[in-house]
Amino acid sequence: MVPADSCPFDQPRDCAVFVTREVLDRAEPILLVTHDSDDCGWQFIGSSRGTVESGRIIGLGEAVQLDPSVLQLADLPVGWHAFRESVRSPWKREAVGDHRTI
Repeated sequence: MVPADSCPFDQPRDCAVFVTREVLDRAEPILLVTHDSDDCGWQFIGSSRGTVESGRIIGLGEAVQLDPSVLQLADLPVGWHAFRESVRSPWKREAVGDHRTI
């Protein structure tokens, strides 16, 4: 667990982020993380397609508690997303619209 006073993301731990209801309810793992270019916001999405209806707002620190592996993505550039096939798969990074992966 990350200490309460530490946050490697470009936003504070109490920053509002989007998550799907399924991820929040732990019915699905986080499989897609986006770092939005329009507002530098973060989204944490499971295997279901995120919709306005399934969207929830939580603190960034809560997203880390749901899945500490997202800490690996703290340096994800704005305008990029990371994805994986399952919780056992490594994260892949890609510039949105550019299809460059790292």
